[in-house]
Amino acid sequence: MLDHPLQHSILATPHLQESLAQILMELRTDVPVSDKDIVIAIPSSWADVVLEQVDLGVGDTDLTEILNWNSAARFGDLLAKQFIQHYPLVSAPNAISQDYLTVSYNKEIGKALLGAAQSAGFKIHLVDLNIFSALNAVRQIETVPENGCWGLWLLSETVQTLVICEDNEFRQYLDFTLDRMEGYSILRRSSDDPLGQKVIEEIQAILAFSKDTIHTLNHLYYYSHEFDADIFNMVMTFEIDNFSTLNPFQADRPAELYKDDGMGKGAMSQFLDLMGLFYRLNRG
Repeated sequence: MLDHPLQHSILATPHLQESLAQILMELRTDVPVSDKDIVIAIPSSWADVVLEQVDLGVGDTDLTEILNWNSAARFGDLLAKQFIQHYPLVSAPNAISQDYLTVSYNKEIGKALLGAAQSAGFKIHLVDLNIFSALNAVRQIETVPENGCWGLWLLSETVQTLVICEDNEFRQYLDFTLDRMEGYSILRRSSDDPLGQKVIEEIQAILAFSKDTIHTLNHLYYYSHEFDADIFNMVMTFEIDNFSTLNPFQADRPAELYKDDGMGKGAMSQFLDLMGLFYRLNRG
């Protein structure tokens, strides 16, 4: 069963579909486009993310049964309400099991997105999670380590999100709260892998000025949609070689750039997941 409650508070939003439709209709008005296809990155907090392992050599039929059984055991009575997808990951040459990234979200969220898009005259081409879309942008913009581990941290005043990659493949997802003096609390994680917790401990130590570098990862990138958040502005002051944010437009710059929040890397980083969607559409 789930080791944490599913956080679908978004479903409690009054008139959710209508509110989303209004946003999309304003988008169509502000940015006139003839193309009806749109791509959407939703907050990862709307979804459940888990890493699963299946023994190598399992046939397709047995594999499907195993993954379905795992989902049934994980969600119980909530299973019928979930939209679930399994993504096979690249395994190490000497691996004895195949890893799968399983992502799920409540079907009502999907229905609200679909209905809102139709009301605004759009057709949804794909839906991604914001942190994974941003991860894709980092891979396109930066020369990330082919070997070893690196990560991406989405900063917020409330809940932090961290994704770790190893050998340029997904390894772990975590949501956590963080206080630079009082410590941290892990809210959920995709696996019991201890690496994520070690990275969070290093982040907390850096914020408390008891450490001045990242040892657990080759590089930790960070970004935020809350560019004026105190924690983000504090992190921006650190000068650590393997701990940095980045401008998502440094390689591909739009004809018209939104400048109301400033032109620095910190302000521009809020569009990292947006550029991830762009790269996914145009580069696969």
